Amino acid sequence: MSASHELLTPVREIHGQIRAAVLQSCDDRRLEEMAAVGYDGEGDTLYAIDRVSKSALVAHVERFARDVGGIVLIAERYDRLSNHRTPVNLSPSRARSIDHGYAGLARFFPGARDELAAIDEEIVAAVLGPLVAGKVLCFEDQYAATGGQLYELAAGHDRFCADLRPMMHRVLASRGQAMSICCHPYDVCTELIAREYGVIVTNPMGRPLDALLNVDANVAWAGYANREIRAVVEPVLQRALKRRGLIPDPRE
Repeated sequence: MSASHELLTPVREIHGQIRAAVLQSCDDRRLEEMAAVGYDGEGDTLYAIDRVSKSALVAHVERFARDVGGIVLIAERYDRLSNHRTPVNLSPSRARSIDHGYAGLARFFPGARDELAAIDEEIVAAVLGPLVAGKVLCFEDQYAATGGQLYELAAGHDRFCADLRPMMHRVLASRGQAMSICCHPYDVCTELIAREYGVIVTNPMGRPLDALLNVDANVAWAGYANREIRAVVEPVLQRALKRRGLIPDPRE
């Protein structure tokens, strides 16, 4: 049996134990209590529900971590009512445009959301043209988790998504405001899984994502469901960033 198959059983077991711990905590404690801040350190905030899953993960991984040379992530769907498990077969969208699809920029938290929205509007206008009375050009879904955003791209739900929050530092500084929380390397660690499914993930300049291996670096990224969508959206995105002085313009 291969090493990845040997890990399948303990990984599933750990996943089940974490899920059980989180669900039990949600049953036993009030919603307001689970949503309360459990840790507020430099560069990150953990809520009570996060601490439940983190504690369960550490406790169960320690039992076999010494014997593991690496970790293989296994995705599956679990039906709590029937206890039935089915493999997850993901496929990014094959659409050639964001027309009538989900696409947008992450702007979960206060701080330069107006600037991010302006970039978003500029991209949509350049790619899809002017608004049409009574019609919808495209949609957006502010999925407030980087792993969830990458999943939506891999599953074919979203066609384009970018998180440019780290690039808003100068905008916020000009307003006398501090940078809010951004995507960190551990938030975007699942980008390899998305790329294995066919999603294209880059930095805002179009180069491979190369985040620092620490817990506090801010990471900006862009994800495209396929090459056709990248070819349409990326030049417009970069033009909008260059016009605002957020990335270098080689012509200058």
